[in-house]
Amino acid sequence: MRLPSSTPQRLAASLSIVCQVTSAARSLDALAERRRLAAFVCADWQPRETLRSFLGLCDLHAPTPEAALRQLLFTFPFLPIDVDEIGCDFLSATGRKYLRGPRGTGFLYARPSILDRVTPSQPDHHGAKWSSTDDYTFAAGAQRFEYWEFSHAGWLGLGAAVDVVHELGIDRIEATVTERANQLRTMLTDLGLTVYDEGLQRCGIVTTASPNVASADLKAALSRCSINASTTFAGSSRYDVERRNLPDMLRLSVHCTTTVDELEWTVAVLTSILRN
Repeated sequence: MRLPSSTPQRLAASLSIVCQVTSAARSLDALAERRRLAAFVCADWQPRETLRSFLGLCDLHAPTPEAALRQLLFTFPFLPIDVDEIGCDFLSATGRKYLRGPRGTGFLYARPSILDRVTPSQPDHHGAKWSSTDDYTFAAGAQRFEYWEFSHAGWLGLGAAVDVVHELGIDRIEATVTERANQLRTMLTDLGLTVYDEGLQRCGIVTTASPNVASADLKAALSRCSINASTTFAGSSRYDVERRNLPDMLRLSVHCTTTVDELEWTVAVLTSILRN
């Protein structure tokens, strides 16, 4: 089966990594002339002013009008975002994390003006119409990126999570998560643990480690006290781990439902483990 005549030509790609916004100018100046797609993965909460500054550096208009994508593809945890303000053509995000929807759900925004210049990698009969024996036509709009098979329960759960967010307010959620995470980082530092989080404005994911007790043992001890935690290993973020020579880390994720009492109880359990 041949591709539709409107299908853009596939191009070779290279991967160049920009570690932090502060080093973006030097890296992007060297890349802008030959770049057609920029993927910006945001793992911390950048203030809107910082996003604007980054986009000012990333004036990544391709050298020809046939460019597949005009600016940036964003992946965010959770904060107020206006796709017109940041000027992205695509934005994807998971339904879990700060949205607190079911695992395995998420959403994709696609700017209408870009749709005819990109090709879904694996369209099915929901994202495309089998228009003749050896041809197919993509569905209108972003539906071309959707699939026929999906979890209806997960979809409804994602919608319910969005309703809760609107009820609480995004600004309120962001402010509370930021405050709780900073409180936890201060408590861990006062305990003598190293906090490894970076970023101009750090998010609700807090990573730490002890030189004396393995992170996996800390996680197990916290679990016995009904405290949810996880561990971060090199395989989950190899580039950053190797660049910074990070150890296996204990990961404590707060949310707007996390209370100060819960933070204090977590630190009390860690204190008991480390002292014993």
